Amino acid sequence: LISGNMVGMVASYSIEYFMRSAFWKSHIVKIKSKELEAEYERKSLELESARQIQLAMLPQKQHIPNIDLSVIMKTASEIGGDYFDYHLAEDNNLTFAIGDVTGHGAKAGAMVTAMKILFSNYAADLEITEFLKKANKSIRQLKLPLLYMAFAVGRIKNNQLEIAGVGLPSLI
Repeated sequence: LISGNMVGMVASYSIEYFMRSAFWKSHIVKIKSKELEAEYERKSLELESARQIQLAMLPQKQHIPNIDLSVIMKTASEIGGDYFDYHLAEDNNLTFAIGDVTGHGAKAGAMVTAMKILFSNYAADLEITEFLKKANKSIRQLKLPLLYMAFAVGRIKNNQLEIAGVGLPSLI
């Protein structure tokens, strides 16, 4: 009787111990899960903000004499590595750019932002090959790790197209 009682007590206490242990583990998992959900939501909002900034950097549609221009951009993730831009000068010369960064995400977005700044500040004022040289030098100085961009820039001036690119097949 005593040994049966002892076995029952040990079994009862063991079950209680494992039940409490399982309860606390479950409680900790719920807390961690809520923390992870909050972190995921915060990061998702940050990525969406970055996406909105990147989309806002794209050129706004404008009338370009004698040229029909249509563009669309759909990124593979919140922040993409695809880039296009154009600038219409007062003399109706159109300078345009198209590029694709290796990969996607925040690093690719940083490269796109750098190219946007370079294009906006220099492309319309320089010969396109000079612009490519200046942009290449500037990007190299940033020392972005293992990040490359195929890029083409062109200009339509007096009904003639001039285009140059780096990292892209020749234009046919």
